[in-house]
This record gives sequence, C-alpha cells and structure tokens, in this order.
Amino acid sequence: MRDAESYETFGELRELPSHLEIPAALWIGALCAALAGLATGLAEADRCPPERALRCAFFAAGFLYGFMSLIDFAEHFRIEKQLTGRYLGTRFVPLGESVNHLLTTACVVGIFALARPLTAPLETRDWVLLTLPALFLAFGVRDELVYHRRRSYHREDILHTVSHLSSGVMLACYLPSALVDWSRFG
Repeated sequence: MRDAESYETFGELRELPSHLEIPAALWIGALCAALAGLATGLAEADRCPPERALRCAFFAAGFLYGFMSLIDFAEHFRIEKQLTGRYLGTRFVPLGESVNHLLTTACVVGIFALARPLTAPLETRDWVLLTLPALFLAFGVRDELVYHRRRSYHREDILHTVSHLSSGVMLACYLPSALVDWSRFG
C-alpha cells in the first residue's frame, strides 16, 4: 500500500514517461479509423435517419475497436520481443491472457453471427446470443483485473482499455440495429 504523499495529482504531472507516450501517428490512426466508420454509416443511404445515426456510431466504434485491438496486439508482441527476444513468448503476456483474448474475440464474433430479429419462442441460438454480452463483459473485466492491473505502467494498458470501451459502444449500437425492425421508422 502506498502512502498518500507518494501519489502525484493530475495537476502535478508534467510529462509522461517515454514508455507511456502515445505517438502522433497513433492518434491520427485512431481518428482516421473512427472517421472511416462514420463515413461507412453515412454511406448507407437506404436506411432511415435514426438507423443511419446508430450505424454511424456502430461503424465508428467498430473500426476504432479493430484499429486499437491491432495496435494492442502489436504492443504485446513488441514488449514480448524486448523481454524475451521472441514475439511469441509468454513472459509479458501469459498464456491465460492470450486465451482470455481469444474468448473475448469469440464473444464478438458470436454476437455478429447469431444476431437476428427475435421472435417468440426463443431458440437456443437466441439464448446464446443474449448471454454473449455478459460473457464479453466478464472476460473483459477478468483481463483488466487479472492481467492488466499488474502492468499498468505500460502504454499497452492504456490502448487496451480504449479498445474495450470502443467495443462496448460498438456492441451496444449493434444489438438494436440487428434486433429492431427499423422499416417502421422510415
């Protein structure tokens, strides 16, 4: 446990350590990913205005999630290479964390594959679909609390958290888009 005096307030922080700096190219890449998603949503001219707005948010968050996830994985490999001399080592990213990431990705893929307008009675696939966001949340929380809190001084941790936030927004926008009959809002 640290003493209160050993913490710096936000106002006292002057410069980030170099390993926590976010390069300008990353900021630009993230902005471009989000804008490309926004443009994709706007290009769906055949949809009614409320659905188009939802799709803009969905694609912006989805493209940002994809971009940040790729950068996060690159950070994993880069740091692993620095520590072990191998990109596929398990000193920085333990095997359990990699499995956790695969399970989180499987939840996202499962949501896209199973989502459809719901009708009564619900089929097994519908029940699976409806549990996937909770599983995604559980794996995300586990990832942060078990693995990332131990390395919270790495830039990779900041990137990873942003990708989780983006994916949450993406999923929140996707579900209504897939489950609501938008034609009546025309």
